[in-house]
Amino acid sequence: MIIDHIIIQLGLKRCTDKYGMYVLSLSDNDITMRCLYVDDLLITGNNKDAIKNLKFIMHYEFEMTGLGKLSYFLGTKFITIKLGIVMHQQKYICELLDRFDMTNCNTIINQSETNAKVDECITKDKVEVTMFKHMAGSQRYLCNSKPDICFAVSIINGKHE
Repeated sequence: MIIDHIIIQLGLKRCTDKYGMYVLSLSDNDITMRCLYVDDLLITGNNKDAIKNLKFIMHYEFEMTGLGKLSYFLGTKFITIKLGIVMHQQKYICELLDRFDMTNCNTIINQSETNAKVDECITKDKVEVTMFKHMAGSQRYLCNSKPDICFAVSIINGKHE
């Protein structure tokens, strides 16, 4: 990819475990990160000059539009507060509940039973496989802001693959 080549030429290193994430660390106190997902680009860090320079180079190389301060990125809302940044996916969650006709469902505190075994249920009606895959896959993205559901989501997603 052309953009990958340019990013690496600028000195950013590709993260080995996060696809589309690049980091430039000049010291422990100076870091710039760039996250790319399809055509959405996020540049952040603690060095305003480094961010400005990276934006300038990227704008020169590619047709880009700067949207200003981060507020919404890939379904996640970001709010700056005095102590840092709060992120949530309330809009995405509401859209999922609406999409799967679950807006009136009951809430639970524990997302899965301890030591529960997931196996084929012979006595119940079969589920619609495509719908189940859409529901299970959609929940993977929620793990970004709700780490408490990661285990339950991984069990559900592991069963349908």
